[in-house]
This record gives sequence, C-alpha cells and structure tokens, in this order.
Amino acid sequence: MILLGRSLNAVRSNYKWGLIPGEAREFGRCDFEVDRAQRVAEPPESARGMIARIKLYFADRYNIRLSSQQRQLFQSWNAIHPVTDWELERDRRIAKYQGWHNPYVLERARLGTVSPSNNVPQSTDVQAHQTAPPTDTEVVRGNRRSGVYHLASGCPSYHSISNANIVEFDNESNAIEAGFRKAGNCR
Repeated sequence: MILLGRSLNAVRSNYKWGLIPGEAREFGRCDFEVDRAQRVAEPPESARGMIARIKLYFADRYNIRLSSQQRQLFQSWNAIHPVTDWELERDRRIAKYQGWHNPYVLERARLGTVSPSNNVPQSTDVQAHQTAPPTDTEVVRGNRRSGVYHLASGCPSYHSISNANIVEFDNESNAIEAGFRKAGNCR
C-alpha cells in the first residue's frame, strides 16, 4: 500500500486537482486518475472533501494564490463532501500542536455534515475541537485571510487589518466558534 501511494504521488507530480471524464482507471481498483496531457489529477471521491478543505485552508492561511477555477472546485468539493470522523480527529491532533484549527473543517462539522469513516483511530466529538470560549464580551476583528482575531484593547494589529479582510464579531466566543484563533501578539 505504501508503494502504491508513493507511485501515485510521483505520477501526480504537481498537477492541479480536477475531474477527468471517462471510466478507465490506470491504477486498477484504486479510484485515482491522472491526465498527463492536461496535467490534472482526480482523487478518489472519498478524499475530495478533505483535499478541498486543506487546500482552501492553506491558501487562506499562508496567502497562497489559487486560480479562480481551483478555488471554485475546492469550494464545491467542500460543500458536497462531508467531514469525516477521521478528518475531525486529524484536525484536533494538528490543532493540539499548532494552536488553531482548520476553520473549513469546523464550519462543515458545525453544519452537522459529519459522516462516519472506517479508518477512525478514535471517536471524536465536534465540541472537543473548540477552545473554551472566553467570558469577556469585547468587539473583536478577525482577519479572514489569516484566521486570526484581534481585540480592540491589547492587540497591536487590531487597526492594521486590511478592510477587505476584516470580519467583525461581537465577542471572542463568536470568533472562536467561527474557527478563528487569537493573535499571538495580543496582551
């Protein structure tokens, strides 16, 4: 299985993700296809949602440009394919070390679109993915590109967020529920 995974990744190269018409599958029973002429790779249907949420998160978090076609494809896959229990667990494990979650995963989970997965290492609960909300009620500004929120008092970057990226919340609890994390330079 590891050898197959390595060969799939080598064949996929840095091709963009997409859908390839036709039923023939180069990799036999593995539901994966590559069109070398078009430089497109089609992942299995079971992986499309997770790929979309990862790619959208990376694009927003690390300011990576996606073509409008790729962004539209990933938004579609995100909407169509529910979050799996394993994806929630994976997000929880990553957030434990990073200090923040993938907001695309949490948003889909909050919509009640979690579907069971056969390869879940342990059962998860959406609530386990949320940081305990602060009790104070202060107007906060989120930065939609970075997924970070800033307080009016104590956060030096509060007024330096680009207007196009500002998302306002009534309090920290709402920002956290939306998948944002507190800026590291806040007092």
